[in-house]
Amino acid sequence: CTTMPTRLVFLLACCAGTAHSLCPSIHYAGHTTSMMARDNGALRVLRMQGGGPDKTDLKIGFLGMGIMGAPMATNLVKAGYDVTVWNRAGDKCAPAVSAGAKQATSPAEVVKSCDITFAMLSDPEAAEAVVHGRGCGPGAVEGISSGKGYVDCSTVSPECSAAIAAAVREKGGTFLEAPVSGSKKPAIDGQL
Repeated sequence: CTTMPTRLVFLLACCAGTAHSLCPSIHYAGHTTSMMARDNGALRVLRMQGGGPDKTDLKIGFLGMGIMGAPMATNLVKAGYDVTVWNRAGDKCAPAVSAGAKQATSPAEVVKSCDITFAMLSDPEAAEAVVHGRGCGPGAVEGISSGKGYVDCSTVSPECSAAIAAAVREKGGTFLEAPVSGSKKPAIDGQL
């Protein structure tokens, strides 16, 4: 597998709080983590050997600081990653910023400054608006370039996910559909 999917698997585990408790699709066995991930409709098994990417050279973005996004981003900061966050209502970034994250002024700024960006948005309309910059400043797709990763953790329709994937790939980025289920307490506790 490539570096980007390997990093995505590890980071999804960090968002959850621990590398072995993200969801039933990640299994921890010694130093190997596997994840079944949907990418462009194809089911792939992504594997990671060792302790994961070097935290000092990986910049992580997070769009959406709601009930799930704020604790997920905060868990990444606590895991030692360089995290940049954004939310339409900027004050919702406060928990992650107080934990050590940087706050950006637009989705494009987050994506442009980060290697991998996670989006945890409320619905398909919000997910598409943030990607295309409708009512939120320059959209995420404006920051996408070759080598950038975009992980959509929002619960959206297959059509919405396909549209976002196409927009990201058109700019040379890598897209991963990774919807997360759970609620506030499991997100805070790292038990998604």
